[in-house]
Amino acid sequence: DIVAGPSTSTGHSIQYINGRQSSSFSCTYTYLLKPNSTGTHTIAPASVAVDGKVYSTQPLLMEVVKEQNQSSGQSSAGNGNTNDPENSVKEEDVLLLLKLSDTEVYKGEPIHASLVLYTRTEIQDVSNWEMPSFEGFWSQELTTNSYPSRELYNGLVYDTHELKEYIISPQQSGKLQIDPVRLSIVVPVVIQNSRYIDPFMGGREVYYVTREIATPAQTVNVKEFPAGAPKSFAGAVGEFSMQCSMPEQSFAIHTSQAIELTIAGNGNLKFITAPELHLPESFELYEKKVTDNVKTSINGTSGNIVFTYPFVPRAAGEFTIEPIEFTYFDTESNSYKTLATEPMNISVVDDGSGSTHTQKADVDGYGR
Repeated sequence: DIVAGPSTSTGHSIQYINGRQSSSFSCTYTYLLKPNSTGTHTIAPASVAVDGKVYSTQPLLMEVVKEQNQSSGQSSAGNGNTNDPENSVKEEDVLLLLKLSDTEVYKGEPIHASLVLYTRTEIQDVSNWEMPSFEGFWSQELTTNSYPSRELYNGLVYDTHELKEYIISPQQSGKLQIDPVRLSIVVPVVIQNSRYIDPFMGGREVYYVTREIATPAQTVNVKEFPAGAPKSFAGAVGEFSMQCSMPEQSFAIHTSQAIELTIAGNGNLKFITAPELHLPESFELYEKKVTDNVKTSINGTSGNIVFTYPFVPRAAGEFTIEPIEFTYFDTESNSYKTLATEPMNISVVDDGSGSTHTQKADVDGYGR
């Protein structure tokens, strides 16, 4: 039932920063509600249309419990009814969970790991973090920008706080265990005490109860890749595309040239090895250059890797460079997919120095 409301309050502010003026306006509607039955209830989203665009709140999850009479010496924290602060914080009042997006993956497949604190009481402090080493996984911590929310878990309504986020990727097959995350929390507990009257708090005293909590240990099953992998498969997992930038079709003998191969997409890009390039025998191949344009987010790792293959032709003539092949495992179709460039037909022109020329070319700083 709506007992009262909506009452309306407004606010308006103006700021001057670096000579620029900005203003903000707020309007708050307050309702006083009275539940008529116990259990879990959801208050539907509120919405408002501004300049043709609709903005909505999130659904509000609430748990209504039976009234509990509080007498002298009883705790007002949690659901406890005892004058012992230690017993007033129940085990189910504070939980810590490491939520994994998947627990059965292939080697190299990314997993989103989220460390979430579930509370049914106020938390004063969180300390003494003991994070797992993620042994057998590559891991990268992400920036957490989430806001507290409410969630129904095991029949109870909790306030949830996302503490940390990771992208982890198994580097070996088999069953890999993630050790528990451990930390300490401090819970303020208010105790009614008729024997002690504080002029400000009345008959209430505040105690601070420390609890050590931990996530359950978890196991990730890392599956073997299916049989029949092509020779060009080197462990790439995800969804990728490939582009190749070729040198000119005709160039002079003993001049530095380069083939640039770009592999882009989503997956274990950081662990992709350079595909093999097979050049004619008279071509001198120098050390490859790798450029990493990869970023990691809650959706995994995406971007591109650029492989540059510098070389110098040491003989004149007509040559064909074989296609470059790259194979990855597609987790959506559970199959191998091979990408390949077109054969490269090139002409090396003799500049008069002949194929026996022994001068070493400067390969744009790549070195030998």
